[in-house]
Amino acid sequence: MTAHHRRLIETTWELGGREEYEGLNLRRWAHMLGFRGHFLTKSRAYSTTFGAIRGDRRTYRLGETLAALDTRTEPGSVLVVNDWQVMHIGHRDNAEREIALGIAERRRVQRRTRSTPRTEHGRTS
Repeated sequence: MTAHHRRLIETTWELGGREEYEGLNLRRWAHMLGFRGHFLTKSRAYSTTFGAIRGDRRTYRLGETLAALDTRTEPGSVLVVNDWQVMHIGHRDNAEREIALGIAERRRVQRRTRSTPRTEHGRTS
């Protein structure tokens, strides 16, 4: 946290403790630097949109990942991974098989109970 943001939060907290600002609930909004609204409600015409920022971040992270993998590809190009191999099919032992069967049964029961009509007191009709 920068010193500037820290001071904004501290000032918001301090003002929130004063009687004349009690109705503003400033302490509730101190973490938002005193702004009493959703942080994504800023004007699109102001500078940029959060969607554009997320897109830039995604592109940057992709570039980092490609550099770490030493692929020597440019962002926007297509990297094809075509070395797929089957490692294992099925369960390794009876214990894994039993766990999988138990999970499948629990999901079947959950689907059945969700689709069963209920009365006013939660009992099936």
